[in-house]
Order: sequence, then C-alpha cells, then structure tokens
Amino acid sequence: MVTAIVLAACGGNDDPPDAADIIPDMDDLGLVVADEGRDTFVPPDQDMRRALYLDPEDDNRAATVTVYVLDGEEAARMNYAIFAEALASPPPEFFGAEAEQAPADPLDLGDERAAYVTAQPDAHGRLVWTDIVRTGQVVFITQVLALDGEDHVAARSLVAERVIDAAR
Repeated sequence: MVTAIVLAACGGNDDPPDAADIIPDMDDLGLVVADEGRDTFVPPDQDMRRALYLDPEDDNRAATVTVYVLDGEEAARMNYAIFAEALASPPPEFFGAEAEQAPADPLDLGDERAAYVTAQPDAHGRLVWTDIVRTGQVVFITQVLALDGEDHVAARSLVAERVIDAAR
C-alpha cells in the first residue's frame, strides 16, 4: 500500500503552478484518485491540494499527495524544517493509531531531505515510509505504506518524482 503526502511550493520559477496542477496522475501505476480537496486547517489564502489515491484491485495499495504552493524559497525552507521536525513524532491521529517513527534513509532528491519509517509494522505487516523534501520553493512530503520487506524505495521514488516533475 502506498501513501504519499506532499507539501509543495514551486521552485526555480517566478510563476509556480497551482497546487492542483502539481497533483500527479498515477493511473498508469494502478492508483486512481478516490478523494481530492483542501485540508480544513489550512488558511484560505494558502494554495494547497490533497489527493488520496487507491488501487481498486488491491486494498493494500494507496497514495496520498498533499501539495502546498508557498510564496518563496525562504517560506519553503521554514515549512520544510517545521514538517521535518513534526513528522519525526506525529500525533496518534496522523496514522490512525499509536505509531512511533524511526529515522530512515531519505530519497536522493531535492535541496534538503529527511525520512522516517514507522518503528513497528501494523497488524497487516505494513510500514509507513515518510519522505520530506525541499527543492527550491517546493517542499513535499510523501508517505508510502508498504509491506515490511517490500521494495519501498521504488514506490517512494515514483511518487516523489511525479510530484517534482509536475511542480516544474
């Protein structure tokens, strides 16, 4: 199961795309958008979008991508730092249960990066892999829910690369 959350603001570009335009198409990966919209806690003037992707043929695959388009690179740096710290010890409701995070090897993407994995698999043997990446004005968080022992790096990379490509 793949879960990805992406917080983004576009970089290297005076006119970044809207958050909705950064939400990637992952139909070719077997992941279709099941829900899309704004998070209620985000200020109304903040350009953001969140999408939940599900695999209609496999209940163990899903992805979530959340995109924030920020005002500049300094705002992206600040948001990256906040999210990297907060996701090291997320509140219980973030994963839907008590879950502790452990540091993980980050993907080799962006200007700044951090990664975490849930310390213990859930009752179905799945782990949540969280990557936080800043590239220019873009900050994104991807989360991949994968069976313990699965090749999570490929799934994490595919989702993150789709977001980076869409944000350019």
